[in-house]
Amino acid sequence: MPETKITKKRKGVFEGLSNAALAMVILTIVVSIGALILNEFQNVTPNTTQAFTIIGQGLTALSTFGNFFNVIVITIIGVALFILILAGLARFRGGSSTGF
Repeated sequence: MPETKITKKRKGVFEGLSNAALAMVILTIVVSIGALILNEFQNVTPNTTQAFTIIGQGLTALSTFGNFFNVIVITIIGVALFILILAGLARFRGGSSTGF
């Protein structure tokens, strides 16, 4: 089967999705390591210092950001599916009116 514009676009979508997945894995690792480092700093800092409070706020921020990972992943998958649907509709119409 020869490669058409549609099959090239689909490959591009999956390549973009794999790049997004790799970025999410790296981001997860960085946030996890950051949380571990902040936790260790908090363990060695006296409870009465301002540094302890600031480190605690940093841990809270990383925890809150971690709660959004599911939303980010679902959004990336939704965009990829939307692009695939548009590519399929363009194929049914037999043209490239949608840019595919």
